[in-house]
Amino acid sequence: METKQIKAYGTTSSTHALREMMIERRNVQAHDVEFEILYRGICH
Repeated sequence: METKQIKAYGTTSSTHALREMMIERRNVQAHDVEFEILYRGICH
């Protein structure tokens, strides 16, 4: 299965701040849904 590196935001602990990171994702397959996120927000 082919994968690719993508930019994501995350954290490794509830006590750490969010940070930019690269994660590995598999390519979209026929049974997946792909959509573009235009806006994002993080709330409490």
